[in-house]
Amino acid sequence: MATPIVVAKWRNLAPELLSVLRIVCAFMFMQEGTMKLFGWPMAMPNGMTLTLASQVGVGGILEFVGGLLLLVGLFTRPVAFILAGDGGGVLPVSLPPGVLAARQPGATGGALLLHLALPVIGRPGPLEP
Repeated sequence: MATPIVVAKWRNLAPELLSVLRIVCAFMFMQEGTMKLFGWPMAMPNGMTLTLASQVGVGGILEFVGGLLLLVGLFTRPVAFILAGDGGGVLPVSLPPGVLAARQPGATGGALLLHLALPVIGRPGPLEP
């Protein structure tokens, strides 16, 4: 049985699509990390403050640095493994709706899908510097 043309096209684009998924996932992680560490692009919900030695502080550091490494394409497999474990404790938290992805009602579901995809996208792909 011959492979349909659509399937063949998707197979040819698989490395580029994995790179795009890796970059989107990196931006989501960096957004969560910068929110926790720097209060940017928005402050923590309910005026929470952050101690770096707390679980939230360590999670913010992991998300920001790990997202940056994923974005650049460095050490993607070990970083994806660490961030997938980090995501397990972060996913049940839901934030009030807002403008940015971190505060959208469906962001937790999207983050869950990306966390489950992290071991798959734990390779740099062709779109790396």
